[in-house]
Amino acid sequence: MNLSDWIDRHAELTPTKMAIRCGERQVTYGEMAQNVSRLAGALKTRLDIVRGDRVALLAQNAAQSLVLAFA
Repeated sequence: MNLSDWIDRHAELTPTKMAIRCGERQVTYGEMAQNVSRLAGALKTRLDIVRGDRVALLAQNAAQSLVLAFA
């Protein structure tokens, strides 16, 4: 099991439960799973990045940073 599997599992069990709160922005597990899946697909098709590749992330604190890390 990897980190994205953990998000998917929580999205199945509690899709409306809050996963991230960053300032006023709140993201549920269901929304996060969708965003992670969509971004992972974009990374694969546009940049040819696949599971197991190493990617560096330099970002400020934001909900979108976590989505990218999980993707």
